[in-house]
Amino acid sequence: MKQGLLRSATACVLVALCSLLTFGQGTSVTGSISGSVTDQSGAAVPGASVTVKSNATGVESTVQTTDNGTFSVQGLNTGEYTVTITAASFKRAVANEVKVDVGKASSINVALEVGAVTESVTVTATGELLQTQSANVASTITGRQITDLPYASRNALDVVLFMPGTATVGRPRQSSVNGLPKGALNITLDGVQVQDPLLKNSDGFFTYIQPKTDAIEEVTLSSATPGSESAGGGAIQIKFATRQGSSEFHGSAYIYHRNSYFNSNYWFNNRDLKEDPVDHKAPRNRVLLTQPGIRIGGPIRIP
Repeated sequence: MKQGLLRSATACVLVALCSLLTFGQGTSVTGSISGSVTDQSGAAVPGASVTVKSNATGVESTVQTTDNGTFSVQGLNTGEYTVTITAASFKRAVANEVKVDVGKASSINVALEVGAVTESVTVTATGELLQTQSANVASTITGRQITDLPYASRNALDVVLFMPGTATVGRPRQSSVNGLPKGALNITLDGVQVQDPLLKNSDGFFTYIQPKTDAIEEVTLSSATPGSESAGGGAIQIKFATRQGSSEFHGSAYIYHRNSYFNSNYWFNNRDLKEDPVDHKAPRNRVLLTQPGIRIGGPIRIP
């Protein structure tokens, strides 16, 4: 009896957590894959089956092409997907490693070859997929770029400094994007707005939650026509997506260390301070910071 109650309580907690995650995963934090299916002569292939499968979790979504051969799969989490297209009298087409970024639309167009459905053709995308579904002007930082880029803090907001159009004078929170005031910024975490509206005009980078770099999957900065689902929040959209679990367990351990011994001295210290009589150098500002940590992610197993 107690074991049954424990399982029921565990299931209720998981349902509640999934509900919260579903609330956060709005249209502004997901992406999509759209495109067209034609034959080798360029004629549209209606009624073709298009299956989009997440390479990380194995979750699949299947749609049918319309009368003009187009398809669209919405609400996809960030990551890589495998797109499989099948139609009667045509070989099966498979597109591997189709990248979906947060708040952006990916486009893939496939020309099917005549043949048996049991035969397959691998579609290889060269370079970045052409985004033709919207006029959104955006750039994305993802993967090892987030953890390997050189910045002093563990605050993921500092990643924005590496985005095109960003100018920084002094500290990161004094930055501007495309010369616009800080009130034009809108920062979301998994689709939820995390700024303080009272401080937005004076400090647009102030957030209730400061996402850490190891918790972030990717960040997208939209600087023009971000879309109707987010344009009302500000001209500049900064969208963070947290890491997701996969069908396998992954993790990392790290330690970040800052020490004044490894830093060069400030020019003003060299100019204004007296040299040490022993090493004949001006004293440096003391900086000592050690940040260890660990993260792990994977599937949730219910006993």
